[in-house]
Amino acid sequence: MKWNIPWNLTRSDLARSDLAARLTGYLDGWGGPVLAALLALLLCIWTFDPKLSLSGDNGEFITLARSLASGQGLTYTHLPLPQVATKFPPGFPLLLAPAAALFETSSWAGYGIRDFTVMKWIVVLIFTGSAACLFLLSRDLSNSGRATVTTLVAVSNPLIVSYGYQVMSEVPYIMWSLLSLWLLHRGLARTGWRENGWLWSGIAAMILAYYTRTIGICLIAAVVTHLAIHRDWRRMLAVGAVSVAAILPWSIRNSQAGGNAYMQDLFLRNPYRPDEGYLDAVGMLLRMKIHLVEYVSVSLPETILPAFARASDVLSGLGFVIVLLGIATIVQCVRRRRHSLIVIYAAFFIGTLLIWPWSGTRFILPLVPLLIFLAVDSITEGILWI
Repeated sequence: MKWNIPWNLTRSDLARSDLAARLTGYLDGWGGPVLAALLALLLCIWTFDPKLSLSGDNGEFITLARSLASGQGLTYTHLPLPQVATKFPPGFPLLLAPAAALFETSSWAGYGIRDFTVMKWIVVLIFTGSAACLFLLSRDLSNSGRATVTTLVAVSNPLIVSYGYQVMSEVPYIMWSLLSLWLLHRGLARTGWRENGWLWSGIAAMILAYYTRTIGICLIAAVVTHLAIHRDWRRMLAVGAVSVAAILPWSIRNSQAGGNAYMQDLFLRNPYRPDEGYLDAVGMLLRMKIHLVEYVSVSLPETILPAFARASDVLSGLGFVIVLLGIATIVQCVRRRRHSLIVIYAAFFIGTLLIWPWSGTRFILPLVPLLIFLAVDSITEGILWI
């Protein structure tokens, strides 16, 4: 027997290898997600702004949370005539309702505590959870090293951090969608569905994502499509049936209340000018073209590399590079049959953004952590191939 012993190793080499092994073992356990959550928490504490966002949506979420806390249901109680709310799903207002119930009274104001400040800290805690979920998902799909890089880049992204303490639904949706993808990845890797706890937990998180932001329907469609591609008909029917049963009550409620406000705006030429009428097929294609150019040349580069936000020429070049990297990543994933669920989900998500009446960095934000993971994974695979 021939022993291949590296006799030229020094004591410092052995120490470094032992340290690397210990670090890898720590990240492979619960140390990785815990460190990711702590990093997110520290960044939010450092950058926390107690003032409300200038967006009107955070005011609506606070109003709906107060309405739920007062027992009036999901209603715009600030209007002269209270109006049933159909614009936002109830998931995020329900998370905020306990803060409204406990801290809305003026007696807490004397201590400098307002209900919306507590709501902002609830979002901070959710942000820490989303960082842990991103690490867990990235580690399962690749390894602890790539998961560490992905989490560091995503969690320290200035735009993502700026939403980490706003009373907005982007961060809660990020957490539920990442948690769902992690659980579903583990559940789909196992056979069967009746006693598959990982799969059912993933479906539950997926439904919570939908009830946080309506675009969660893309996640449901992606899972069903993924199972159909793999001809996993039984689990496809199970996931589809459970999803339809779960979202049906909300759909019936909205239809009885006059229909979902966003769905009514989807095909309008201008949601702020309903009198201009509806889009035809040519108008919809034009909207998709305009949005595609804007996302590629402005929104996506601003989100991923905000340091170049004021340099329009640089942004356009970065957008071109990002598109090339995205195409290369998709080709690599398809050829190697890797990360198919994430790729399908991203395709549905981007398609929805292109037909949506509005555009901007905020709308693409929930997809950014996954795009960063795919980029890190693709670049690492390319380096290893070289």
